[in-house]
Amino acid sequence: SIDAIAMGSWTVCWSPDSNLIASGNPHGSITVWSVRTGAKDSTLDTRGRFILSLVWSPNGKYVATGAIDGFINIFDWKSKELVHTLE
Repeated sequence: SIDAIAMGSWTVCWSPDSNLIASGNPHGSITVWSVRTGAKDSTLDTRGRFILSLVWSPNGKYVATGAIDGFINIFDWKSKELVHTLE
C-alpha cells in the first residue's frame, strides 16, 4: 500500500508507463511512489505551494503541477529539476 493519505494528498496521477504514482499535497511537494513496491521513489519541491492538480506529459518527460495561488510548475522528470514556472 502507499501511505499518501498520511501526507495529506489532494491529487494523484499515474505515470504514462503505469510504474509510478505522483501525489500532490498542501505542504508544497509532490511525492512519487513506486506502484510495484509502494516505496517512495522521489520528492519534487514546489516551493511551498499548495498543490491542487498534477499531470505527467504523455511521453513521461515532464510533470506539471497546478497550485492554489495560480502558479504552474513544470519539472523535468529525469533530472527532477524545475524547468519552468507559469504565473
